Amino acid sequence: MENAMTKNILVVDDEKEYRQLIQLFLRSLNYASDVASEGSEALDMLHRKPFDLVIADIRMPGMNGLQLIEAAQRQYPHLDFIIMTGHAGEYSYSDMIAAGAADFLSKPFEVGELQAKIERIEREKRILRDLRKTNEELRQTMSYLEKVLENSPDGISIVDKHGRFTKWNKAAEESYGYTFEELRGKPTFDLYPDKARLEKMLSRLRRDGFVRKYEIEMKKKDGSLAPFEMSIGLLRGDNGKVIGSVGIGRDVSDLKKTLVDLENANIGLHKEISVRRQAEVTLRESERRFREILENIHLLAVSLDVQGTIVFCNDHFVNVTGWRREELVGWDWFDTCLPPDSRAMTRQCYQEEIARGRITTHHEDEIITCLGKRCLIAWDSILLRDPQGRVVGATMIGRDVGQRRLMERELRKASNAMELLIASIPSALIELTQNHTVIRWNCAAEKTFGLSASDVLGVCLSECGIKWEWERVYSGLLECRIHGSFVRIDDIRFVRQDGKEGLLGITISPVRSETDELAGLIILGADITERRIMERQLAQAQKLESIGQLAAGIAHEINTPTQYVGDNTRFLLGAFQDLQMLLDKYAMMPEAFKAGVMPDNLIQEMAAAAETADLEYLREEIPRAIQQSLEGVGRVSKIVGAMKEFSHPGMTEKTAVDINRAIESTITVARNEWKYVAEMVMDFDPSMPLVSCLPGEFNQVILNIIINAAHALTGEGQDKPAEKGTITVRTRNLGDCAEIRVIDTGKGIPENIRSRIFDPFFTTKGVGKGTGQGLAIAHSVIVDKHGGTITFESETGRGTTFIITIPYSAPADLKRKAP
Repeated sequence: MENAMTKNILVVDDEKEYRQLIQLFLRSLNYASDVASEGSEALDMLHRKPFDLVIADIRMPGMNGLQLIEAAQRQYPHLDFIIMTGHAGEYSYSDMIAAGAADFLSKPFEVGELQAKIERIEREKRILRDLRKTNEELRQTMSYLEKVLENSPDGISIVDKHGRFTKWNKAAEESYGYTFEELRGKPTFDLYPDKARLEKMLSRLRRDGFVRKYEIEMKKKDGSLAPFEMSIGLLRGDNGKVIGSVGIGRDVSDLKKTLVDLENANIGLHKEISVRRQAEVTLRESERRFREILENIHLLAVSLDVQGTIVFCNDHFVNVTGWRREELVGWDWFDTCLPPDSRAMTRQCYQEEIARGRITTHHEDEIITCLGKRCLIAWDSILLRDPQGRVVGATMIGRDVGQRRLMERELRKASNAMELLIASIPSALIELTQNHTVIRWNCAAEKTFGLSASDVLGVCLSECGIKWEWERVYSGLLECRIHGSFVRIDDIRFVRQDGKEGLLGITISPVRSETDELAGLIILGADITERRIMERQLAQAQKLESIGQLAAGIAHEINTPTQYVGDNTRFLLGAFQDLQMLLDKYAMMPEAFKAGVMPDNLIQEMAAAAETADLEYLREEIPRAIQQSLEGVGRVSKIVGAMKEFSHPGMTEKTAVDINRAIESTITVARNEWKYVAEMVMDFDPSMPLVSCLPGEFNQVILNIIINAAHALTGEGQDKPAEKGTITVRTRNLGDCAEIRVIDTGKGIPENIRSRIFDPFFTTKGVGKGTGQGLAIAHSVIVDKHGGTITFESETGRGTTFIITIPYSAPADLKRKAP
């Protein structure tokens, strides 16, 4: 901003926060400023340093704002004041203006309001300066003409259009013997005995329109006649009409004796005429410029004489009030334009100010329009003086402040609403200038960082004492400045107000000027520590939910082989008991053979025991029971091995994994989830190399996607579909990465929710049937922790394919220890 007139501003307020706030506003507007805490201190500073403007609070201990104005303007009459008040009802606006204030501000206010008032004062200063300059030029021109007139060696007289004397210089008094007071207002014909010749001369002059020289006899005061050489020229107004004439005369009685002097005098006369003409041109030009300024400024302009009669009003005054010029010019200002309740007091004040030669430079009046409505006008007034310095009236320059008052109220309302909005934002808000100076610091920022706004406003961000990851913050600020778009940075470690370490998520946004240039930056930050803790807890809960679900399925899977292993074992136990009875009988045979006699009853008992044991049946079923038991034990062993492969407990470092085997183990573990709804097809690429990954988390991703595929094959509100679908798990070696595709023949993903599939907590399942974290965790594991990709292809009614790619070698920034 170019500060043409206001260079130094003094801010006076007993509240430190407001002093700093206003100084910060002024600094943002490129104004130099100093501060004082009360009136006496401000007065001392005014003695030591020149200031162009003082912004002072009205209520202060000791010398208040109004007393400061009175004390300061006695010594510095041209110093402007803006009064601030948060107690508008205690002092009226007229009290402030009467004390000498140029304007006022109601606390709280915005920088735009302060800027507008300073710029208004500057504009009005420029206007008043131009008016004073014009008046001074007019005064100097008139003074110059007076000097030319009075010092001319020739008698010069000026008459109006009616032929009456209006000016008579000293040389004329000496030549004719009459003083100007003796001739003022009298006709010129009294000095010309030959009136017929004079009338002829004037007729020719009016016809031709240029200066003519004549020799004619004139009558002096003593009654004698003397020859005079006269030069007479017409005076015309701006409209070209004759308003009078000027005559320059010289006594040529002793022509021969003073011939040389006459020639010199003629030369001097021509010079003087040239000077006079130039002076007239200058005077007319000054008057034209003065009127042109008043006509073209977008302000009301009214000129009054000393009695208060209107002598001029500009077009803008006519347009605003509706009065016609002929209804105003020549009429009394106070009786015509002011309301009855203020006429007497305003007239008295005007007359007193005219009498003492000092008029109030700033005041407000209500004026009546031609329709009887009232307009509130803020006036700035200057005195008009003649060349002798006598007051001849005043010119008032005004502006309609009624609309401005309405706008000020709306502006304050909008400002209050904005401040309330900013105060209610739960996130920390920091606004910076281009050079990273803090200019806004809300309550949430104070609570988040433990730093008050008064400590950081006007301070560079790097010097505020915030304890966070500066490298990441500066990187974000630089990126925002370069690209001109908002930047999001998550999980910035910082020290919280309680001294503990937390996580912060910030958004850095650019602030654009009216010319679309970068004017500053806004940092919006939220403490996401609790959210991250909750996310970890939810992730753990989701894992526990999966484990519980898997445990039930695995228990069911193990129960079946365990059941028929138990059944076969019980069968073998019964069979062994039958065989034991037969074996006991057979054990008695060696004793009988030793005795040489085989008892009949023993043979019968052996036959009965053999019949009871059913040896033929046992020979067939016992091997089969043993084989089935071995298969059941093998099935249990396979499930336990798959569980061991799936879990990888304690694995926090990336390791080389056979993902074909890992996926097969996960499918085995999840068998109870899909066996009732789908046929599983495993199409594994045998050329797949080992992949560097986190085995446990990779298995969790595959498990989540397989379970989702199984659920996609189940109808709405059904436990089992009418017909089984197919889930195909396919792996491929793509050269630099491994690709895993999980394909189901389900109903597909609706198009209107596809953009939200990986959003945390988004689920299409019923209440209590899903956390919405499965695919969000899968996306985080594959993209953030493995540097891979996870996408999907879906066709409504035909199924969905999830596509995962994992690079064989992780990027450098992902090779660190997994969180």
